[in-house]
Amino acid sequence: MSRNLNFSTLVPERDTFTDVDGKVYEFKAEVDFGAVHMARMGRLQDTLQAALKSLAANTQDESMATQFEQCADEIVALVLPTLPAERRTALSVGQKAALMNWWRENKGQTPNPKAPLPEPLPN
Repeated sequence: MSRNLNFSTLVPERDTFTDVDGKVYEFKAEVDFGAVHMARMGRLQDTLQAALKSLAANTQDESMATQFEQCADEIVALVLPTLPAERRTALSVGQKAALMNWWRENKGQTPNPKAPLPEPLPN
């Protein structure tokens, strides 16, 4: 008997973000990221953490505050690519942080309960 791999069972359902105006935007799942996107996300997260640490030491450092906000904006753009830029930039830093934290915990995807467990790799 032949076997069939149904790709839809491997692709998780995408989580969504509902904006205050009722428009719904799809999160980009971590599984959708290519190597460049993953590298960019890693760089942005490292820069964001460094800026946050610097700001904790000196809350008046406007340069670091600007860098922090730019990184937060770029991360939100990566995980919510269809959210219009004008809407994204209008979000407060706290709202962007909430979006980033939510995505980090969920990776933008709901596990597919129909997905078969992967078979172990041969030794």
